[in-house]
Amino acid sequence: MVERLLHAGSPQFTAPRDDQACYEPAARGTLWRLAPPPAQTESRLDARIAQAIVDGCAAHAGAKMQSHAIAVVDTGGHLVAALRMDGNSSGMMDFALAKAQGIS
Repeated sequence: MVERLLHAGSPQFTAPRDDQACYEPAARGTLWRLAPPPAQTESRLDARIAQAIVDGCAAHAGAKMQSHAIAVVDTGGHLVAALRMDGNSSGMMDFALAKAQGIS
């Protein structure tokens, strides 16, 4: 957390990175305050898009002569589409699902 906010003209001021909170000028541009998060368009991951992701990953793995377990989950970590390519054990699918859920 930032202990104090600096004026943009201050030599100590640095603009926040993408992974940091954003600050915007407050009244008269002399102070900085925490800006509301940027509006995000709500996108839904449906079965058609999830299957396209799986197909693309499978094609990429096949081109490299590799066999992968692929899991696509929504933002809540719920499985939407999956594929266990030939040559992978069921444990690899469990691992792929756990990785996908950890990211969501």
